[in-house]
Amino acid sequence: GSNFYETPVVYAGTGGDGCNLSYTINATPSVGTGTWSQIFGPGIASFSDPNNPVTPVTVTTDGNYLFRWTEISGGPCMDYDEVTVNFYEQPAADAGLGGDECDLDFVFNAWANTGTGTWSQLSGPGTTSFSDMNNPSAVATVTGYGTYTYRWTEVNGVCSDSASVSVNFYEMPSPEAGFGGNECDSGFTLNATPALGMGTWTLSTGTGTASFTNPYDPNDSVTISNPGFYVFRWTDVNGTCSAYDDVAVNFFLRPPVSAGEDTSISLGNSAILQGTGAELYSWTPDDDLDDPNIANPTASPLETTTYTMKGTDMNGCVDVDEVTVSVMRDYNFVVSNLMTPNADGINDTWIIDN
Repeated sequence: GSNFYETPVVYAGTGGDGCNLSYTINATPSVGTGTWSQIFGPGIASFSDPNNPVTPVTVTTDGNYLFRWTEISGGPCMDYDEVTVNFYEQPAADAGLGGDECDLDFVFNAWANTGTGTWSQLSGPGTTSFSDMNNPSAVATVTGYGTYTYRWTEVNGVCSDSASVSVNFYEMPSPEAGFGGNECDSGFTLNATPALGMGTWTLSTGTGTASFTNPYDPNDSVTISNPGFYVFRWTDVNGTCSAYDDVAVNFFLRPPVSAGEDTSISLGNSAILQGTGAELYSWTPDDDLDDPNIANPTASPLETTTYTMKGTDMNGCVDVDEVTVSVMRDYNFVVSNLMTPNADGINDTWIIDN
């Protein structure tokens, strides 16, 4: 007698693309016993269960593989079908470091791995334009300051991975420390213009030390320990961005002016005032002075007078001092030359000698 066997009708499935060196093949079972085998490929394939029509297969190397599903129903009756699977390397996206930027441009530093990478914006107060969204070192330019989050996505075949990075965009401060100048004592009122972030006064250079009343106040008062040349620095900090501006102040001592010692004169006499310690002089009152703008004017007062001398040195610093000139009067007099006295003493004429 003869044995008759049904011939299998084999369908190995659709094939496709796999990631991470693995793929689940999916043949449709027919009659008989089926078996998976590798026909070609750049590596070696391992089947989880080679007799299972739907089974995971793992390869040692990415690439294009051809697998065969063979069914034997007994005797010489068999059939097979083949399927192609492309294995792609799974990307491992690395978006690099984010950080802080002191303008509206940031240079990314993603690590290029596998396939094609693309930058996209996830969040932020403005919009972003990319110099080349597929470049791991692309430049991102934003429309407004703030915190932005970006995604670097790498695609290789059907395999993809992504990573995110945050960037803080801060506006760079433009500090203005104001004006300095010359000061004729040990104190000076600073005059910075408030700007972004937090401003702080510090001593940059000087011939002594400096004490600030409130270093965070743009109009703070500073006191120095020794006269001389000082530079004060106003630093503005906004986030991690900072800039500074300097202002110079010359501190001078007031001139050691003296108006001289107090003196006395008799009515009708004069005194020479003894001003010292300045380059320029100005005396007041000046009605009875021969020249109120010299160091040693001649004073001819008719009554006791206190003179104020304002002295100005070569640095423009001013100080004042006073001196009193007392005028002495002699009230002892002799009555003489009585002329035609009247008996009643009325309407008599007298000559009075001082």
